[in-house]
Amino acid sequence: MRRSWKGYDFDALNQLSEQDLLRGGTRSKSVYLTEAGIEEAEKLVKKYIGQIDSN
Repeated sequence: MRRSWKGYDFDALNQLSEQDLLRGGTRSKSVYLTEAGIEEAEKLVKKYIGQIDSN
């Protein structure tokens, strides 16, 4: 599971949540990426940064 603090724009977090790319309760201080969110993040890193180590 990959977690992140909720210190980001809430509108952006809500959009990612609606797309089921991340999840997290309203009372928690962090969110976690779903499998789809991890896959999408890896695609974007490859597109904009290049190949990454999958470890």
